[in-house]
Amino acid sequence: MLSSINSLAWIAVAFGGAIGAMSRYGVTLLLNKDSFPYGTVVANIAGSLLMGILAAWILLPSGQGLSDNTKLFLGTGLLGGFTTFSTFSLDSMKLFMNGEIVTASIYILLSVIGALVGIALGYAVINHFGQTG
Repeated sequence: MLSSINSLAWIAVAFGGAIGAMSRYGVTLLLNKDSFPYGTVVANIAGSLLMGILAAWILLPSGQGLSDNTKLFLGTGLLGGFTTFSTFSLDSMKLFMNGEIVTASIYILLSVIGALVGIALGYAVINHFGQTG
């Protein structure tokens, strides 16, 4: 089984993940100025937007030529390392544990709805331009 694993795929995911995680950390340093985790919200919404763009692009003729390793680098690695669901969960729990129920609720709604809108918007934009361009 291990002999059939593409080692370049692992490298692509690792390299993309490192870049994505460092990017997420940078966004967090820039945006987390008080108790509200703005950086996590931005990373999740922006990452979802980019994932929607990537998913739609892969379906277009121009994106179908991407190698599997490139798709793994961009999707699983870069965007997987950039988006922050585990951080989102931890931030939510901390807000609840600190008694910030309203703030936690706003954070959860903004993150989830924003991420869903982001992925749908990214997908729609690429789908629109792919069909008209």
